[in-house]
Amino acid sequence: MSAALRLWWRLRRASYGIGHDAGGGRGVDALAVVAYAVASAALLITLGGVHAFVTRDAQSPSEASSLYVALALIAAGLLVVPILTLGAVAARLSLGRRDPGLPPCGSPARPQAR
Repeated sequence: MSAALRLWWRLRRASYGIGHDAGGGRGVDALAVVAYAVASAALLITLGGVHAFVTRDAQSPSEASSLYVALALIAAGLLVVPILTLGAVAARLSLGRRDPGLPPCGSPARPQAR
């Protein structure tokens, strides 16, 4: 854990080098980190639940446990799109903060100057 924190601190210091606005984007960066964390947690919890039901069904198969496996797979399938969308929005938010030439999240792309 401490190695990950040290790496995070080094990357943070490198990304906020000379000429960066000191107080302007910390909330946006924190929001991107929270969005990544929520997307990862939702994915891991969903896959853990599916794994638990599949394992339980393999140990003592019954009609009800097969139904639970099917329902868990349906729930995981329904959560795939929101989880991927949340991860994509977090990536766009993070990249939009790093590259000022990109349009902000939710706004249409700006036309290129010729």
